[in-house]
Amino acid sequence: MSFTFAEDIPPVVLAQAKLSVLRELFTALSGSDRFPLRHNSFDLDPNDVADEGWTYALNRRFEASNCWGLKRNGLVISECGGKLDSTLDTLQRVIPVAEDIGIVNLWLNALLDAARNAFNRSSYVFISKTASA
Repeated sequence: MSFTFAEDIPPVVLAQAKLSVLRELFTALSGSDRFPLRHNSFDLDPNDVADEGWTYALNRRFEASNCWGLKRNGLVISECGGKLDSTLDTLQRVIPVAEDIGIVNLWLNALLDAARNAFNRSSYVFISKTASA
């Protein structure tokens, strides 16, 4: 499974397209019985947002909390439920207000890779309504 996005579209539109594909993937993963259901969440620290901005708070949440693993080692999706949903909701809130959409797109790429790897581990077949192969 691979994802191809047009490179000549505005970065915010690109981020929204990636998020749309992620939403489909996460929904399909949540329907799988191969991953445990957990109800923890992925939220930004309001103090980080107020002090440093949305992009910093998102980057810090991913890096400092190690909630999906480390990006340099490849993020890992090993559960479904609230954390998947709240990660999508957080990204949806950050995309239109991000000070550096490039960093947000890097995290979206890492999550797309993690979702693809989760499908490979679960032997799942996924057909996207929006992504082209």
